[in-house]
Amino acid sequence: MNGTNLVLDTNIVIYYFRGSEFARDLILNNEITISIITEIELLSYPNNTPTDIVNIKKLLSTFTIIPITTFIKDKTIEFRRKYKLKTPDSIIVATANYLNYALVTADKQLKNVEIDMILFEVP
Repeated sequence: MNGTNLVLDTNIVIYYFRGSEFARDLILNNEITISIITEIELLSYPNNTPTDIVNIKKLLSTFTIIPITTFIKDKTIEFRRKYKLKTPDSIIVATANYLNYALVTADKQLKNVEIDMILFEVP
């Protein structure tokens, strides 16, 4: 999977900060893109310390961050209705679909979504 374009779900970035070797290898060895929703979720966590915020922003500066486009909005609606997903999950899935990149997630609720996906099994 070296050098592959990937969209990361928020949970994968959280696993990176918790020391997951899988997440670290993904981030260091691939071209990483995230949805703006992931940026919002990471930076708005209420228990973030000022140091956490600095570290998150530093990591995010190495990613491509995709805003919500009209295509992503329309696909979000489609995925939310078809798979009964939460809105943030639908936006992240729609972002991966928009880019035609694999989505890396640990969210088992997304396993039935019909897009290219790498499901991380939490040890």
